[in-house]
Amino acid sequence: MFALTAAWLFAMRWREGWQPREETPRWRFNGVQVLLAGLTFIALMTLLFSGIRNGLLSAPDMGVVGPNWYYGVFTWFQDQTAGVLEALGEGPRDSRGNQGNFATNSVS
Repeated sequence: MFALTAAWLFAMRWREGWQPREETPRWRFNGVQVLLAGLTFIALMTLLFSGIRNGLLSAPDMGVVGPNWYYGVFTWFQDQTAGVLEALGEGPRDSRGNQGNFATNSVS
């Protein structure tokens, strides 16, 4: 792909500087133009399809790794608890189910 793109760039640079002489046959000039157009079409299709293949159809390396990671696949787990989890913002409850702040020791 890169070699084809480089060849196309060199061909376009060559064509920019090429000045056909008056005695150059018309078929040769037209043939060079047709070959350059064909090379342009092939280079564009190669870039288009390689971009689709490498960018849209492949598995990108996102750089995410973890303890249960192998070949781009995570092994997920499901948490298991003995009961219902507390709702966000609720404090701990005592044995009778009363909510309170048991972390502070207040002296009365």
